[in-house]
Amino acid sequence: MAVEYDLVVIGGGSAGLLAAGVAAALKAKVALIERDRLGGDCLWYGCVPSKSLIHASRVAYEVKHADRFGIYCNDPEIDFAKAIGHVQGVISTIQPHDSPERFEGLGVEVIFGNGKFIDRKTFEVNNRQLKARAFIIATGSRPAKLPIPGLGEAGYITNEEVFSITQRPDSLAIIGGGPIGCELGQAFSRLGAKVTIIASRDRLLPKEDPEAVEVIHKQFESEGIRFLLNTKAEKVEVVDDQKYIWAGGEKIVADEILVAAGRQPNVESLNLDAAGVKMGKKGIEVNNKLQTSNPRIYACGDVIGGYQFTHVAGYQANIALRNALFLPVFKADNRVIPWATFTDPELARVGLTEQEARERYGNDIYIVKQEFAEVDR
Repeated sequence: MAVEYDLVVIGGGSAGLLAAGVAAALKAKVALIERDRLGGDCLWYGCVPSKSLIHASRVAYEVKHADRFGIYCNDPEIDFAKAIGHVQGVISTIQPHDSPERFEGLGVEVIFGNGKFIDRKTFEVNNRQLKARAFIIATGSRPAKLPIPGLGEAGYITNEEVFSITQRPDSLAIIGGGPIGCELGQAFSRLGAKVTIIASRDRLLPKEDPEAVEVIHKQFESEGIRFLLNTKAEKVEVVDDQKYIWAGGEKIVADEILVAAGRQPNVESLNLDAAGVKMGKKGIEVNNKLQTSNPRIYACGDVIGGYQFTHVAGYQANIALRNALFLPVFKADNRVIPWATFTDPELARVGLTEQEARERYGNDIYIVKQEFAEVDR
């Protein structure tokens, strides 16, 4: 039976936009469905705003410490609202590249609405039933909700709200010691907030090499950023409009709480059971061709868990769309993934850490170290 579309892409973030755009360039008939606005986390809540705010904070830090170079600036004033205005300005500059008009110009039919599968071959949105040769689910993820007593009642922000606030909190407590918590914690500290990071593991950035993380620990300590390790937030209270977090046997005072611990896939409204698509612990289950348990439905990006990076989402989208439009013979290879955390100093790596290499190969590995301080350039 003939179908209306070659490909229906569900989700207008990094993975979905790439899949839809490339498929249209290949002259496929494509529909792109998005429930909110195109651009996804990267444009609105992730890469673009975070790097813009980090850049502003680094300028503030360099001005404050310019005396190292014989340049003296007396008590520089930080206009936080203007720094956030810079962030929003960068988003506005980039947004046209992810606009509906651009993708419609490429030949993609852009549909805004909240849809769901009604069977293994049909996706319904705005009372329309779309049938396609293949589907790609790229609906992304969102911050996980933490079951901390009193947190919801006290109120908190995540990466989805933090770039819209125009008044800097004097004190900021961050729940989560991963990349988001560390990047934003250092940025807010450099912009004048008193920052405390609550981390449940024995070090910040637990997926990074311990020696590299120790450099970050020392840098944070030198900047006055407090971090509590092996500590979990137990409860939150509000007294006289002040927030208090009980963690590790102490009471932490904060004007604002930033939750940066964990992500969960955006799948609740998709009715995946009707499509025969199975879920795993971290997201939609896929094989190495990015096929779900329904072979005509693919999934990629944050919604499948794993490496939640924009460049990985793009790479996976490229694999998924080729398999969806042609023959499913292309396989994703995650052995060599570039990975960077934009603290200062930045941490970057490609491939396995020493610990991961030992877990895979035992002691049959070689370790080579080169101190940057010993590089004469």
